[in-house]
Amino acid sequence: MIKQAHAISEELIEWRRDFHQHPETGFDVFRTAGIVADELEKMGYKVKRGVGKTGLVAEIGEGGKLVAIRADMDALPLQELNETEYKSTIENKMHACGHDSHTAMALGAAKILAKEKLNGRVRFLFQPCEETADEEGKSGAQRMYDEGAVEGVDYVIAQHVDPTSPVGTIAINEGASGGGVTSWGATIKGKGGHGAYPHKSNDPFVLLAHVIMGINSIISRRLDPFEPTVISIGAVNGGFTENVIPDKVEIKGTMRFTSVETEKQLREEITRVFEIVKTLGGDYELKFLFGGLPLINDK
Repeated sequence: MIKQAHAISEELIEWRRDFHQHPETGFDVFRTAGIVADELEKMGYKVKRGVGKTGLVAEIGEGGKLVAIRADMDALPLQELNETEYKSTIENKMHACGHDSHTAMALGAAKILAKEKLNGRVRFLFQPCEETADEEGKSGAQRMYDEGAVEGVDYVIAQHVDPTSPVGTIAINEGASGGGVTSWGATIKGKGGHGAYPHKSNDPFVLLAHVIMGINSIISRRLDPFEPTVISIGAVNGGFTENVIPDKVEIKGTMRFTSVETEKQLREEITRVFEIVKTLGGDYELKFLFGGLPLINDK
């Protein structure tokens, strides 16, 4: 199969660069999914389109064990600054997480396996919206799962490119191999006023500062040091001019974890930190949006 892979390498590169030039985000992967589906059908696969909104399920073979091979198709809402002949042609959209290569590689695997005498079945899963979730908090994986994409599957194979690993190597381990993610966001409410009279207001930026310090103490002081966990703050918004203290500020972030028990504890600890706001005379609204479970490899 290595020889077969080398034989189609130019086609793989062409696919990957085409996907890279035309990135699509979230569930809006219509062009990408269309190209993938057309190519799979040329190879002889039975393709089901529109699974999990814009995902694809393609299967080949008969009887025996059923192995699924999964790839994600969505890009990120980023402006590409690289200067290459295949750079993104779409403003503020870029394949910065390698999903263009994942899609091309899965297509390559499909092409090779389509010519093999299979002792069993292979099902390819091309997933939209890996990076985010919809208005109900469901990712493309969850949507596809809900619609039966993995029914009857005995094993699932998935991989992610890693520029820190030497070319030609595969890095794998037992147990937790990728973190689950939950997004969180809050509005901190104080009392606005003129910058010359801060004593007549309740500055939400000061309340926010206490929250940020508290959040950054959770990992080091409240959690098991042997439990891999990350909390990150990604956005802070508030105010509109330099001499007015606003009524409120907003903060958004994510938390990543390797067990559902830790996710529950993180929610509790972050909520506890936000109670500081009430202690200091303000108020807050805090929401969590579950994004996905951690990746646990079989032993």
